[in-house]
Amino acid sequence: MKDFVSFTKNINWQKLVNVAASLDDLNDAQYRFIKGRFIELMLESFSDNVFVFVGEKHKDHICKKFKCTIELKSELSTQLYTQKGLRKTITVRFNNSMGTNSTTTQENHITDYLIIVKKDGAVLLEKKNIIKSLRHKGDGFVLEAKPSDVIELSGKLAVNKTYNLGIRDKIDSILKSTIKKLKD
Repeated sequence: MKDFVSFTKNINWQKLVNVAASLDDLNDAQYRFIKGRFIELMLESFSDNVFVFVGEKHKDHICKKFKCTIELKSELSTQLYTQKGLRKTITVRFNNSMGTNSTTTQENHITDYLIIVKKDGAVLLEKKNIIKSLRHKGDGFVLEAKPSDVIELSGKLAVNKTYNLGIRDKIDSILKSTIKKLKD
């Protein structure tokens, strides 16, 4: 685990947070899933493809080098830190079935590691701490972790650069171009 944590701490979390802050054009409900996918693919790239995106249920990445699975949760409208350090409770929606969830989570379906990225940094939880921090709420599970249950990956960050990515316009252009080809 020590090598995995060390490797993960060396990911350029500052740049990932900066780029993620540049995705405001994807905050609309119709585009929000693309924002999540973009961040998942950024993690693959920023890990030099050591974390390979698979997009499977309960695991976003596999890591052959460290023989583990990783789930990534990004909530870029909330923060991990207060002025004094990590929040007393680090909360993230673990899953949401949009009203169809009637099951409980099972340990064998939980990833080896969970990475949480918020607007001011990233933390890591290992499986045992994921399990003990899960709470069934509404139609899904919420993770409510104590600072002692997480490993800080980035420390407290602040956005120090943004990018003009225009992803929404690019997506719309691709869709329109594809539709035009179908029409002809």
